[in-house]
Amino acid sequence: SWILHDDNAPSHRATIVTDFLAKNSTNVLQQPPYSPDLAPCDFFLFPKLKLPLRGNDAKTRLISKKFE
Repeated sequence: SWILHDDNAPSHRATIVTDFLAKNSTNVLQQPPYSPDLAPCDFFLFPKLKLPLRGNDAKTRLISKKFE
């Protein structure tokens, strides 16, 4: 059993998509369309990815390695 987190984008309302979801008895968690302030990745994933990179200038480090 799984739950689809649906953002209600118009492309997700296509007949083929809605038929698939109905046929497979998929649980759908609705969300307002185009609502970036509600994106879970912004709250849980991206901050954890940014933390180890904070203070590092990747481009400068890459260039430095080329000249070592």
